[in-house]
Amino acid sequence: MRRFSLALMVLLSGAGLALGMWGFLRPEPPPRVEGYPVAPEFTVTAHDGSTLRSADLRGRPWLAAFVFTRCTTVCPIVTSRLSELARILPPSQRIVAFSVDPDHDSTEVLSKHAAGLGADVKRWAFAGFSGKADRDRVVKGFALTTFDTPEDTANPIAHDVHIALVDAEGMVRGWYDTNDAEKMTALRRDATALSLTGFYGLPVVNATLNAVSAVLLTAGLAFILAGRREPHVAYVSG
Repeated sequence: MRRFSLALMVLLSGAGLALGMWGFLRPEPPPRVEGYPVAPEFTVTAHDGSTLRSADLRGRPWLAAFVFTRCTTVCPIVTSRLSELARILPPSQRIVAFSVDPDHDSTEVLSKHAAGLGADVKRWAFAGFSGKADRDRVVKGFALTTFDTPEDTANPIAHDVHIALVDAEGMVRGWYDTNDAEKMTALRRDATALSLTGFYGLPVVNATLNAVSAVLLTAGLAFILAGRREPHVAYVSG
């Protein structure tokens, strides 16, 4: 019985230590700011032909950006930033790149564009609007701007180059300029912190527990190799 109690005490101590370390080391997510909007409701078609609704993204943090495939100026920068984020952010983080060019960016066009970028359909969607009215409503809902500039053949649509960070409840937590390296560093930090809150932080807790277990097992092996039995044997007196 004493051996069982000792083993249980060691396990609980390790778990407590792991959770304490997690609480201490876990990055703080960006605060909610009064006046920041709730992400607008939308129903769009993703590049794989599936329907994507705003409700489908609830329950996990995600990123929103606005691009279009004919763009040769700012959009390649935005998509390259999204590619970097897709490689380094936790798997729970979803990415939605909305096309602001509904007249040209059909599902087929977006599919080819996504394939060229190697976008993982499980976490990254290129989404097309049904028309410009729907596009303008959603962009405005993110407190961003877009407008047509047909006189500029190189860039027929002007739009924001910010990436919006949205939390699991649909609240916008911030906007990050893709042309600003410091803002991109802040986005990686903030998006990671949001990804490690609530249910989606459990894999990290599990990894921490595994690390503590590895330390304890290594210590036990060291005692065995040194011929020391007493550290891991509970003697019953009498």
